[in-house]
Amino acid sequence: MRYVIAGQGEPVVLIHGYGASVVTNWQMSGCIDALASQYRVIALDMRGHGRSEKPLHAAAYSTAQLAEDVLAVLDEEGIQQARIAGYSMGGMVALHLLLEFPERVRAAVIGGMGASFPRRLDRHDTCRDCEDGADGLMPSRRVTTRFLRAYFGRFHPLAMYAAYRGILQHGQPADASRLGEITAPVMCIAGSRDHLCRSARALAEGIAGAEFVLLQGESHLSALGNPQLREAMLRFFASV
Repeated sequence: MRYVIAGQGEPVVLIHGYGASVVTNWQMSGCIDALASQYRVIALDMRGHGRSEKPLHAAAYSTAQLAEDVLAVLDEEGIQQARIAGYSMGGMVALHLLLEFPERVRAAVIGGMGASFPRRLDRHDTCRDCEDGADGLMPSRRVTTRFLRAYFGRFHPLAMYAAYRGILQHGQPADASRLGEITAPVMCIAGSRDHLCRSARALAEGIAGAEFVLLQGESHLSALGNPQLREAMLRFFASV
């Protein structure tokens, strides 16, 4: 496992999405710099991604295993409890930690993820209240050639296929019937053009006291580059 540390203060752990890395999700978006101004930021390259080792068998991957990897890094750094932020697949890991290891999570931001995946026929359906329609994974102007070069620079197709089979192919992000067990403060955030926007809103509605932040005009890939996301995270973490 590879990870970076930046800043000083109370710990914030950043967990990236499927196929991404610390660089593409958190560094290029400016999230690490913004959070490091007030917190000790620990950003992980999850197994199969970035600079971390890349097992090639699906049995090496599961949401539970990724959550154990996060806990291993926290233990290595002597951190008992932290604020966490997970985006996309990282949101699934954050949900697992909230449900199975609540004593380790002070508060959580879950971005670009809900408690369920859209049905196949509705995979491009967004919130009824969103005015932009659905562009699914299509990027906005912020997804540049530089981003794509960094995205594919450490992309391992066989590892990604194994991770897909182990984490995403047959599972759901969380057991929706258990959302009532979550007591930590939670903020859910999604772009209005994200195919998971409706599910993210439903996730916030299913967790007592959770906040939902909508980023107008942003897709699944572009939302992380929106300054409003960084501002919302700083405000939310400061409130807890």
